Amino acid sequence: MFVLHLAESLYTLGAGFPTKFLMVAAILAWEETSDRTIRLILTQEVRDAIAARVKATRAAGVASENAMHRLLSRVSVNPVPGGAGASDHRPDGDKLADALRLLESFTDGTAATVMVATLTQLADEFGIEPPVRD
Repeated sequence: MFVLHLAESLYTLGAGFPTKFLMVAAILAWEETSDRTIRLILTQEVRDAIAARVKATRAAGVASENAMHRLLSRVSVNPVPGGAGASDHRPDGDKLADALRLLESFTDGTAATVMVATLTQLADEFGIEPPVRD
């Protein structure tokens, strides 16, 4: 178990599966440990399982960080008091459609794509749907 936990920790850090290092660490506890023993423990199936767990953990961490960022962004916005300066009486969906059209017109295609996707995601979270475009 020690070797498996250490191997997963090292893989998480991006060090891969350094069998020599694992052997040296294991020798400190069990003198009879060899490089061959480590390779027998870390079969390809075990390495693949560790890589899959680390990938899933990283993905969950990224999703969690993104959710937290959106939450913090949402609660840190100061609401505009009672319609101050709001003279545009169009539905929010129409305003969203205009904003999306403007973002789509950016000359940097990557920036346009990312901003449209982000704004669409935020609008979806707030329940704002743009009208169907032709």
